Amino acid sequence: MCGGVRRDGIPPIDDPKFTTIAAASAWLGDEEPVVALEINGDARAYPLQIVTWHEIVNHEFGGIPVPGL
Repeated sequence: MCGGVRRDGIPPIDDPKFTTIAAASAWLGDEEPVVALEINGDARAYPLQIVTWHEIVNHEFGGIPVPGL
């Protein structure tokens, strides 16, 4: 018997929704840590409070798949 979360017990984010900086400021603090990624001039920020909960974000942008962020 093992402890912890069962297999597939933490859902990945397969279709992330993004918002503007202004809209995110309602729930995201100025010093909130994020994972920032830019590919081919297309930039995204993934708040660690969300990534920590889901653990995996599968996403494509800038024409390049970014699986398992």
